Amino acid sequence: MASPSSAAAAAVGRAVEEVRSALNVHADVVAELFGRVSTELRARLTPPSTPSLLLPRRRLEVSGVFLAEKLNTFLGQNWKSFSSQNYFDPQGLFISAMWFAPLLLITILIMVNTLVMLCMLMVRWKRAELKHRAREARNKQE
Repeated sequence: MASPSSAAAAAVGRAVEEVRSALNVHADVVAELFGRVSTELRARLTPPSTPSLLLPRRRLEVSGVFLAEKLNTFLGQNWKSFSSQNYFDPQGLFISAMWFAPLLLITILIMVNTLVMLCMLMVRWKRAELKHRAREARNKQE
C-alpha cells in the first residue's frame, strides 16, 4: 500500500503537470494573438515600397531635429505674423511637443513591435528545440 506522502507527491506532480499544460496552451494562444495583431498592423501600416519615397521624409525629420532650436527662436520672434498668442517659449517646449512627440511615439511603436516579434521568434525557436530534443530522446530509446 502506498504511503500518504507518496500519494500526496503524486497528486502534486499531476497538479504541476496540469498547470504546465495550461501554461503551454496559454502561451500558444498569446503567441497566436500577437502574431495576428502584428500581421494586421503590418498590413495596414506598411510604408511605401519605394525607398526613394522615404528618403525626403527622413531628411526632413532629421533636419527638423537639428534645426528645432533655431526654428523655435525664429518662430518665437515672429509669432505675431501668423498667430494671436506666443506659443514658442525659450525652452522650446511647444516645438518639442508638436515635432518630437509624434516621432517619439512612432519610435516606441516600432520598438514594441520589434520586441513582440522577437518574443514570438523565441517561442518558435524554443518549441523547435524541445521537439528536436524529444525526437532525439525517442530515437535513443528505440
